[in-house]
Amino acid sequence: MAEKITDLSTGKEVVMLSIYDISRAIGADAVIIDSWRKNDEIVTPPAKFEFQNRSFWNSDDIEAWKALWDNHIAKGLEKSYSRRQLIDLVIAEAKETERFARRSYNRSPSYPKMKAREKVVVLEGLWRFVVGMGNYIEVPKEKRDEYNSLLRLAKGHLNMQQ
Repeated sequence: MAEKITDLSTGKEVVMLSIYDISRAIGADAVIIDSWRKNDEIVTPPAKFEFQNRSFWNSDDIEAWKALWDNHIAKGLEKSYSRRQLIDLVIAEAKETERFARRSYNRSPSYPKMKAREKVVVLEGLWRFVVGMGNYIEVPKEKRDEYNSLLRLAKGHLNMQQ
């Protein structure tokens, strides 16, 4: 919520914005923006006012925050993966899913069986998506075998249909 304060030097009322107001104004994630503010390596617009360990900015700083956020989004869009890298990422996720399934059992708050089953279903869809992306490149046999064995193990732990 934007806070209104009176500037004692001019006597005018000024609207001060918290980090959450800034994030809403630029359409950004407040947690990411707040972590940037706390990180000394990232240059962020300096707070105009601090009160009770809370930082505030005025509406003039919105443009600087917007430029910082747009730069972050642009860097994220520049990332690209080859199909082989995607297959390796799916294999890594399959290993994690199998480990989660191995530890899961009913009525477990940490590793619920239902969550493990959901992870297996999502993994199957992810594999179909990555494999179906480019039919012109064949998935290496050892990668396919590794994925199938991990999936079979995960389903076996969860008593799912093979």
